Amino acid sequence: MDVKELRIGNLVTDEYYEHFNTLITVESISEKGINLRIEDDGNYPECAKTWIEPDDRIDKLRGIPLSDELLEKTGAHKIKHIHGYSFFSFHNRKCNVALDIYETRTEFNGRTIKHIEFLHQLQNAWSIITGKELEIK
Repeated sequence: MDVKELRIGNLVTDEYYEHFNTLITVESISEKGINLRIEDDGNYPECAKTWIEPDDRIDKLRGIPLSDELLEKTGAHKIKHIHGYSFFSFHNRKCNVALDIYETRTEFNGRTIKHIEFLHQLQNAWSIITGKELEIK
């Protein structure tokens, strides 16, 4: 995962997603990882403020793949299923999503945005285009 794809509030998972279904909310970001904390053993207080470690390293993070179930949790409604595609629309009809096993196509206000495969990417696009956060139940 590229750290440049992430922003505060994104939902991601760790490398064990398939086994543990871990959901992680991005609360802080650095080039090393997310959800930063200060490491301090009490011996060197002058260094504690500069030694910051991430709870989750970037190389251990994964995007959460979009799925029918996940899209429904964001408020999208399945419109139809044709030839391996599941078509979804949001209440305001500004966003439509077509999922299949090979590719996800997302359309915002008539503009097609390809390569939105993961929840954090949909969250980012939604925020940029609507100016609001994508709610997930």
